[in-house]
Amino acid sequence: MVDLQKLCDVEASHGISLIEELGKLRQLRRLGIVNLMEEDGPSMCASISNMKYLESLVILSKDDGILNLQAISDPPRYLRTLTLQGGLSRIRVPELKVLCLYDMKGLKTLKIHEGALPVLELLEIQPSPHMEVPSGIRLLKTLTWIDFFGMTREFAYSMRPQDGQNYHIVEHVPNVFFHGSHADDQTILSLR
Repeated sequence: MVDLQKLCDVEASHGISLIEELGKLRQLRRLGIVNLMEEDGPSMCASISNMKYLESLVILSKDDGILNLQAISDPPRYLRTLTLQGGLSRIRVPELKVLCLYDMKGLKTLKIHEGALPVLELLEIQPSPHMEVPSGIRLLKTLTWIDFFGMTREFAYSMRPQDGQNYHIVEHVPNVFFHGSHADDQTILSLR
């Protein structure tokens, strides 16, 4: 069992002992956790730090609760895809190529600092209807694709090349898409 490489849909609400046992699966390449409770975040972080070969990680919070992932002291160096669902305060995973943030309905601000996510290629956020345009996107020089789902029409239009006041934030990104829910309009808008 310690040589297992893929483990999906692990029910985290079975208790802290299960989360701690996951740390023994040091060969995992892909891991999917569901129903993670905020108080189990530090133990989950300790287990993740043991998974040196982890490439893809999916973590879904219990009942859209907070994902307490600040304690990842040593992120897996091969981690390239991170999918999170739930509340989030901070993450420290600099080598990601893909970052997906799901069910971020309460998210208003996404801060991206200089030097953060230096190799990020794809950013997907869905849905986050109250979010302001993240100005830090302009710092993500390797970004080639952004997908926004369920954003307001105003959010999308603010990034139009013709007249959008926030176009300068995403002008370096070749592919920027807005999917559905623009005042119940199910079309896909593209900036290019």
